Amino acid sequence: MSRTSSGEIGGVLRHCNTVSNWLQRWWENSVGLPAAEPGQVSRWSWTAKLPWPSWLPPTLGWLMLAALVLVIVEVYRRDGRTLGVRQRAVLIALRCAIVSLVLLLLAQVSVSVERTGLPLLVVLIDDSASMGLREAYSADADRQYVATLVGSSSATASADAERWELARRILTREDGRWLRELRRRHKLRIERFSAETVPIGDEMLDDESVRRLIADLERLLPTGDVTRPAEAVRQVLNQTRGTPPAAIVLLTDGIASSGDADRLSAVVPLARERLVPLFVIGIGSDQATRDVQLAELIVDDVAFANDPLMFSAKVKSFGLAGQSATVELRERGKEISLVRRSIKLPEDGQALTVDLLFTPTQPGDLDFELFVAPPPGDVDRDNNRLSRSVRIREGKLKILLAEGLPRWEFRELKNLLERESTIELHTLLQEADLEFTLQDETAKPLQGRFPLSREALSAYDVLLLGDLNPGALSPGALEHVREFVREGGGVLLMAGSQHMPLGFRGTPLETLLPVELDGASVPAPEADLREPFQPRWTEAGRSSTPLFRHLQLDALSNGDDSVGGSAARDVWRSLPGLFWLCDAPRLRAGATVLLEHPLRRGEKQPLPVIALQRFGAGKVLFHATDELWRWRFRDGERIYSRYWVQALRFLSRSQSLDGARGVEFTADRQTYQRGDSVKFRLEFHDQRQLPASGVATVMLERTDEPRRSIELARVVNSPNLFAGELRGLSVGRFHAWLSDPSFPGSPPAVDFIVEAPQRELLRRQLDRADLEAATRATHGRYFALHEADRVPAEIPAGQSVPLSAATIIPLWTRWELLLLFVSLLTTEWLCRRRWRLV
Repeated sequence: MSRTSSGEIGGVLRHCNTVSNWLQRWWENSVGLPAAEPGQVSRWSWTAKLPWPSWLPPTLGWLMLAALVLVIVEVYRRDGRTLGVRQRAVLIALRCAIVSLVLLLLAQVSVSVERTGLPLLVVLIDDSASMGLREAYSADADRQYVATLVGSSSATASADAERWELARRILTREDGRWLRELRRRHKLRIERFSAETVPIGDEMLDDESVRRLIADLERLLPTGDVTRPAEAVRQVLNQTRGTPPAAIVLLTDGIASSGDADRLSAVVPLARERLVPLFVIGIGSDQATRDVQLAELIVDDVAFANDPLMFSAKVKSFGLAGQSATVELRERGKEISLVRRSIKLPEDGQALTVDLLFTPTQPGDLDFELFVAPPPGDVDRDNNRLSRSVRIREGKLKILLAEGLPRWEFRELKNLLERESTIELHTLLQEADLEFTLQDETAKPLQGRFPLSREALSAYDVLLLGDLNPGALSPGALEHVREFVREGGGVLLMAGSQHMPLGFRGTPLETLLPVELDGASVPAPEADLREPFQPRWTEAGRSSTPLFRHLQLDALSNGDDSVGGSAARDVWRSLPGLFWLCDAPRLRAGATVLLEHPLRRGEKQPLPVIALQRFGAGKVLFHATDELWRWRFRDGERIYSRYWVQALRFLSRSQSLDGARGVEFTADRQTYQRGDSVKFRLEFHDQRQLPASGVATVMLERTDEPRRSIELARVVNSPNLFAGELRGLSVGRFHAWLSDPSFPGSPPAVDFIVEAPQRELLRRQLDRADLEAATRATHGRYFALHEADRVPAEIPAGQSVPLSAATIIPLWTRWELLLLFVSLLTTEWLCRRRWRLV
């Protein structure tokens, strides 16, 4: 019964409120006031002066008014003796109304209308990269609340939610209930911040604006490079200097990645001066975030059966420094470990390079997966594994070794390659006698003649060209060599004192060289070459190519974990020194120096000893010295043989690809910082696969983002090579694949990662102490994650904000009052006439 009564009372009140609003809108319209906009309220007040002279005391004036009323009553009581009580009451009421209206006109009654707005409330959402971290919560209340937010029936699923996703769901779940509750008493403004504040949508004035905000939040991602909570609050306070907000609400982890000056507590004095309390919902855990990441997996696309294959990757960790982890290599989809290695995890944010060696025994296309098995507590298992496809090749490499004279480099190299079971060697010696051509098994196939056709050259995987006399070659031979490289072949050019490389100036072979011949020279025969030099390993030589992988193998065998570590440098320094060097001071654009002279310099860099250049779909390696044979002395025999075998296999890889695998699609790196340029490179082995339009199209994909296309343009003077550059990518993992031209099966693809700047991810745990101190000092409040739904009830109501000066509307001059006055007089006269009083 009581419920029914309460419901009826509520219905009556709502009806009265509706009628009151209608009357207010009607009155505002009648006096010419514009209708109040959403979020605005009209405040009415009356002004009047006393309807008697100012010299008359107010008490006497009110007594005179009371006496006037009594006179009116007495007059109608005496004159209306023949009338009934009801008729006399009507006449008395009409006469009093007329007198009251006259008094209102004499008092010059006016109405003052003031428009006020709801107090402002600003909500700031942290969209920095640290908000993209996944979190494991230790408190049961937080775990249960996170499970509710993400729609999971199990509290253990909380680790799968990013901080940004939790903040977004607090605002948007149940059709924005949290926002709608705040909008009842406040005008809402929602902004995101990292380095500075950026508004999201319009001010929250109606339900439609709430829906638009929810749609905008769905499209946003946490990509900020830096977090500055204090600066964000300072910007809001400066923007609202005249009318400060009732409060500022922040959803943040509180991590000030730019320094202590941007922690939230740094803005407390200004917030207290403006009397603005800060309310904070802490997103994240104040426990150290435990995470292991695997990135930048490097492995050859093509390898050979029974040949060691190196997998190199970088391991990063947070909150797990010094703990043990296991790195395993598997075939994708299989749990059997092919090789494993235990490591000590590095300091937070530091990268540890880990190399694993595996020797495949069977040919075929294999999918490998590198996996880090971290200690317990790792919050993100998705970034613990990387995969790559490798083609394992079986059979011998077919090598052509062509030389002018039987110098030491030719002799030692020929002896080495003849003993190598995986190589089929053919040799050509221009200055050889007939006996050598007829009796040497490696010279018999060519019979002293350089291959005359492109078809004959294409039978080889790699060409080793020494100090050849260009005059002894047929006119089209060098052009065939260039086309051989353009179509994916490998060539190694060995400098000599007679012809290579200076004698090939102006020939097709000059365009293959990684160095410019202008300014190049070779030592004179009488030059004093008694001082040896030890070539220096460049950064590109350590990391960009597998040519010196044998040094890394020796380093690993000696317990050195780093690429180019101390053990590898010791092995390098143990090699005998070199004496003779072709001076090439200028590099060709795009060339890479792998070994350099330790002291002598060219125009912009030390003189190259070994340099690499890509030409079309193939590779060209240039030896500026002819003394690598010296490495065979002392303990260098193993290193010498490994280098040459690795170099031949490296140069032959483009020839080992076919079909879609005959297209090499790469990015210049696997990991980028936000703001870096991503450079794509596309090489075609077969000209028949070239795009008919002259432009190759690459599709770029990322989870939760629309697919986008990128056009790669042909590189000048390299018809088989296409390149393109992409800027402005957000933080995340990307997958790029070739869409035009198309290939059967899986298209050539590359994966890469864009990371936030290192400083944004170095500190990961919630800065709860600073957030609590800031809210306490400003008379606000800190809310744990599971308390987020209590925020709307805790925010102070604030004071209404005057939107404009009050509008004065004189009522005593309105025609409606004159009409009412005439109507009352007419009604009284008609009543008196009807009742025979006139």
